[in-house]
Amino acid sequence: MKHRFESVAIWFVAWAVLVGIALSTRPLLPVDETRYAAVAWEMWQGGDFLVPHLNGQAYSHKPPFLFWLIHAGWWLFGVSEDWLRIVAPGFGLASLAAVRRLARKLWPDDGLAGELAPLVLLGSVLFAATATLTLFDLLLVFFVIVALGGVADAARSAHWSGWMVFGLATGLGVLSKGPVMLVFTLPVSLLAPWWLGNHPPGGWARWYFGLLGAIVLASTIALAWALPAAAAGGPVYAEAILWSQSSERIVESFAHERPLWWYVAVLPVLLFPWTIWPPLWRAVARLRLAVDPGFRFCLCWFVAALVVLTLFSGKQPHYVLPFLPALALIAARALSRAGEDTPRPKRLGLSLVYALLGLTLAGVGGWLAWVPDAPEAAGLPEWASDVLPWPGLAVVAFGLVAASMRIATPLRAVAVLTAQTVVLVGAIHLAGTRALAEGYDLNQTAQHLAALERQARPVVQLWTYHGQYHFLGRLTRPIDIIDRRKLAAWLRRHPDGRVIVYHRRTAEFAPPGPEFVQPFRRRRVAIWEAQGLSANTRLFQ
Repeated sequence: MKHRFESVAIWFVAWAVLVGIALSTRPLLPVDETRYAAVAWEMWQGGDFLVPHLNGQAYSHKPPFLFWLIHAGWWLFGVSEDWLRIVAPGFGLASLAAVRRLARKLWPDDGLAGELAPLVLLGSVLFAATATLTLFDLLLVFFVIVALGGVADAARSAHWSGWMVFGLATGLGVLSKGPVMLVFTLPVSLLAPWWLGNHPPGGWARWYFGLLGAIVLASTIALAWALPAAAAGGPVYAEAILWSQSSERIVESFAHERPLWWYVAVLPVLLFPWTIWPPLWRAVARLRLAVDPGFRFCLCWFVAALVVLTLFSGKQPHYVLPFLPALALIAARALSRAGEDTPRPKRLGLSLVYALLGLTLAGVGGWLAWVPDAPEAAGLPEWASDVLPWPGLAVVAFGLVAASMRIATPLRAVAVLTAQTVVLVGAIHLAGTRALAEGYDLNQTAQHLAALERQARPVVQLWTYHGQYHFLGRLTRPIDIIDRRKLAAWLRRHPDGRVIVYHRRTAEFAPPGPEFVQPFRRRRVAIWEAQGLSANTRLFQ
């Protein structure tokens, strides 16, 4: 009971600190977070909760469940950025609780594995870094864990409740991020004869009949939105949500196209620090695959998903989030067995490992403290000179303390390593407070556009627009997109209009300059009147 309370308190407090720091120091990040905020705002402002819209056009790239949850909070508490930004991280917290519960289902006689699994998951740098973002993948992680918990229940009982949970969670997962949900849940269900090792209650006919019924339930939930939305959104939108959005990501990605080997290359970095912790590798090597159905369950989950995702042309680091719980469960089980089977004086062999990992953390902290003095040498834009040095120095101090620790129990060892990850990610946010505000906060531009909208000024953006100003400025009209060839004619028709331009060059603007300008990433965003734009055409040619 003591270990149970201790572990829950550690990962809950660590999550709360991490999310609290991130949300108080970081703006909504363009273009993804601001885009999702814009879609939620346009649905809310337009009163259309069936078909998502972005800049006045039907938005087919994501299903609506996250937007509905945002709307539910706005309905209760009023429209606010705070609620919008806590919904997805809240699913990250729920995922930690869910993976703990799944560990107890897979290994009912191993309470320690259940306490370790959430810590390992939160301690991986990918999960810690993304757990504070507004990402559909955080919802997907939770529903994958819950759905596979239903599979674990079906393997222990002939009752239909396990398959009902699987169907409900899978349907909500599809509503969260589309049919990719099945990549993480269906292989485990289909390959049960391999990982279970014996007949399930009721036999295999009952098992696959239950799976079929669950898929029907999931499809019913998803189609209950998709079919009415397809009818309301028109043929192009219908074709996108029912077919092309999924098929094109598999065959020929329209974004983030990377080679087959890419995930294998980046996984060691995404799973830091566990990938460089030798005691974990030794513990995993001692796991006996033949006598541990739970281990085979997680291995099937991880390997099948990795193979399928590798075959997809579009690849992003956060796409692997839904199989990180499988690796966390394997690690937790392995460390739990190692902690029981190894004499206490030699348990885990932590001294040298802690020293190396602590010194690594201290080195990263030193780099953070050095960046403000030499942003160009670090390969960062000029606004990185606003990075605060003291969080880096705090990381150095924490790393040195961690390097001197002597801890022999698995729970304390994993807790310290998880704390290192949380400290590092939190320190990066704190160090970047001013720099992120300088390079990524588009509130000032959005408020200027809101003022122009109140004046009924026509506004266009040159080249492309991702909705990054609509929620921040609470805009109610679309911003038209125009290319360079049509700009002169548009300015003649709208002499009082304004043009938004992103400038890659850093040359000074010729007078008269833009009426508004602010840094953005490695560029500057400017809002131009016609006269000023005509005198500076060389800057955006």
